[in-house]
Amino acid sequence: MIVKNWLKALPFILLIFSAYSVNAQTLSDELEAVADIIVDINGTGDYTTVAAGLNAVPDFNDEWMVVYVKKGTYYEKIILNHKKTKVVLVGEDVDSTIITYDDHAEASLPGHTFSAYTFRADPHDFQAYNITFEATSTASQAVAYHSNGDRQILFHCKFLGNQDTYFDNFRTRRYFLDSYIEGDVDFIFGFGVSMFDSCHVHINDQGYATAAATPQYYEFGYVFKHSYVTVRDGGTWYASLGRPWFDYANTIFFECWLHERIIGQGWSPWGGREETCIYQEYNNFGPGSDTTNRAEWSSQLDPALAPRYNIDTIFAATNFPSDLGPVVDSLEFWSMRDRFEEAGYAERADTILYAGRDEWPEYPTDNWHPEFYQPVYAPVREYTDFFYTEIDTTTTSALKFVSASDHGISVINPMDENLIINSENFIHGEVIISLYDLQGRKVIQRKLQDLPNGKTEIPLQTLQLPGGMYIYSVEAENFRASGKLLKQ
Repeated sequence: MIVKNWLKALPFILLIFSAYSVNAQTLSDELEAVADIIVDINGTGDYTTVAAGLNAVPDFNDEWMVVYVKKGTYYEKIILNHKKTKVVLVGEDVDSTIITYDDHAEASLPGHTFSAYTFRADPHDFQAYNITFEATSTASQAVAYHSNGDRQILFHCKFLGNQDTYFDNFRTRRYFLDSYIEGDVDFIFGFGVSMFDSCHVHINDQGYATAAATPQYYEFGYVFKHSYVTVRDGGTWYASLGRPWFDYANTIFFECWLHERIIGQGWSPWGGREETCIYQEYNNFGPGSDTTNRAEWSSQLDPALAPRYNIDTIFAATNFPSDLGPVVDSLEFWSMRDRFEEAGYAERADTILYAGRDEWPEYPTDNWHPEFYQPVYAPVREYTDFFYTEIDTTTTSALKFVSASDHGISVINPMDENLIINSENFIHGEVIISLYDLQGRKVIQRKLQDLPNGKTEIPLQTLQLPGGMYIYSVEAENFRASGKLLKQ
């Protein structure tokens, strides 16, 4: 039942004692002990529907509240309002605690795909554990989980659907860990920044796993790391890692296992947008990982950039081009809206942009390091099995990765006709300075014997580099520092 507010004020040790009591024998016991609201379709909880339980959370809540959902199939179409902050939604069992609905795009006009969701999570700081989100329709696009909020965590969840299973919105970040996502056509799609860590991506029919629409100037979009990509048994067809929904679609599969029926090209073109998209792989393995015939417009990530694919850099505020001024800020939205309006779908664009709010979203300004709500995360982790055995990669770097500032290195940003490195220290030995574009292509590299303190200029005039975002790397004997900068 609803836990009284005074219980939250008890010393932390009492919370731990209640959560890990010697009398607790099941995951359900553990979760009931920390739940603020219990939902049970059979009537033993505070509410019988998930929507009612979520609506009971106070608006603009500033302390985590746990909504625990007991086993059952909950046929509901749910909007978690953006005012319902700091909600932890957890199921009793991922395979038998299911939120499901049969809406689809053609039945949800004028919003179309962006109104055809089972569960829409609008708030920032939302977490979900051990529960399934399902869209059952095959009539047209149907979204199981539609994310409009920033800083969302999803652990040991399932997302089931066909076309367009999962969607994320502009200027938002999500961290998936040990989750299962299934679909066929473009079933992981959107404008957000999402990391899929140790997840299982299952392609259940001929199609494309991803369809990113990453805005221009982002270093990261969709990052699949240490994950497992499978294709449904029994067919002779092949599937694609993705195709670009918008011009600067940004997706990487990083140290992932790939099924044998991933197409040899790896990726698929779409409307000429493959010429500007950023599609990369790094140290993948498995029968579908052979890169011999990969699409020429895709690339393999340079190992010097691999250390940047860590959780702190991916979710840093610097991934968003907030420093480029109002023109870029506006263009990010209007390039999408204009394209939709030209196709006659202005209402769909507005549904995306307002994201359940009264105004369009701002850039995130915080550096986000995802932190699990431990009273729920710990027992779910203890009592559940991974969706697959964790991938054990042997790829390690002999270099220690540090941020540039940690080693006293900075650059003049934005750069013009010279790359100017400023070092607070004299660095002895060989120093390699490299510059990459966002596609991961190395555009210049200089080897220096020693890096003096003060400024070092690397001329760029002869390269005639176009304006845009670049990544610099400074590599010495025992460290590698890197960062992001703008070319005017």
